[in-house]
Amino acid sequence: MAKILEFPSQKDDVVAQLEYLLQMAKEGEFKRFVFAAELNRKELPEDDLNLVATSYINSDIGHRQYLLAHLQADITLALVKTNFIDG
Repeated sequence: MAKILEFPSQKDDVVAQLEYLLQMAKEGEFKRFVFAAELNRKELPEDDLNLVATSYINSDIGHRQYLLAHLQADITLALVKTNFIDG
């Protein structure tokens, strides 16, 4: 498992966060990329409102799982910090 580097968060500003990531991509900082976003599609029927879009760059199934495992580890660490260290 690789060391996880958490980028500065732009809190609730999706555009600012994407611009930050775009700048890093332009500078050649990303080797592989996994993206997931819950969509806000109000024009769709109620049953279709829960949509998640995904995108993978330079990532086969193994690389996707590798990156996903790091995302899951990052989330798990945040839960442990919140529930047992900070709280």
